[in-house]
Amino acid sequence: MALFYRREEKTDTVTIRFVHTPIVFLVVFIGSIASMFMGNNAGNMLWLLIWIFVGVYIFDVMKPGKEIRQAKQEGSVRFSGSRFSLKNPLTVTIRNARKLDSSSQEQ
Repeated sequence: MALFYRREEKTDTVTIRFVHTPIVFLVVFIGSIASMFMGNNAGNMLWLLIWIFVGVYIFDVMKPGKEIRQAKQEGSVRFSGSRFSLKNPLTVTIRNARKLDSSSQEQ
């Protein structure tokens, strides 16, 4: 279940769009500022919630991260957008070389 990214597969490309990454940065930033103005117990509780949220984020993006690292080694990846923008989110386009190679061998 992908919470923080959207994956689109076509015949020759895979597009991964990290649409909610700016929200993660914003939650961590606002949470850290807010914890400074809270009491000791409430601030600690807020930090616990932030760490759980960040842990869920990291666990969720591990699978596409592994796929992107592998595509970078193969040289079949293209990055566009910004990880800080909601209007133009970080988009990774992977040219699916394995599917293209297997389809050309079948013909």
